Amino acid sequence: MSYSAAALVGRTVYVQSGKDFYALDLDATSEGWKTLPTWPGEGHDLALPAGVDGKFVLETERGKAVKDSPGWIKANTAVTFMQGHHTGFNQNILVFDSKTGKWLDDGYLPTPGVATTQPVKWKDELLLVSGEIMPGKRTPKIWAGLPRKK
Repeated sequence: MSYSAAALVGRTVYVQSGKDFYALDLDATSEGWKTLPTWPGEGHDLALPAGVDGKFVLETERGKAVKDSPGWIKANTAVTFMQGHHTGFNQNILVFDSKTGKWLDDGYLPTPGVATTQPVKWKDELLLVSGEIMPGKRTPKIWAGLPRKK
């Protein structure tokens, strides 16, 4: 499996890669990973999931719309742009508000940004573990930070 996405929902870790979907109950690890039904709709790679209100959330706007409808075209344009236009190693910290459905700019990293890695919550901190610091070059560094209190 490569380019997978994972999120913790309650005491269960969910992992999605392409159309494959798995779960691990942290209170029953001896039972191992469970294979779940394949991911509905389009498969995703390099996705950013989250555990929100007891659900595993993966933004799939294009998959919800009827192909070639205005909603599908808008989402497809965004997906196509994102796949074809690397935005660089952005230092901005973006936060997605699941209640409003909007991204918020919430500060910046004190170092050039990293790509192809996801933030991980550990205790009260957010960690960025490894990641690309330039095309084809990964770093062994781990960055830790505290989320801003609202």
